Amino acid sequence: MVNRRLRVRIRISGRAVLRTNIFNKV
Repeated sequence: MVNRRLRVRIRISGRAVLRTNIFNKV
């Protein structure tokens, strides 16, 4: 169960990083 929460957190953090990278590129 803890692993599941960690995976979700990593997924959200990864998406946030991708969004920030795209914004920085633009």
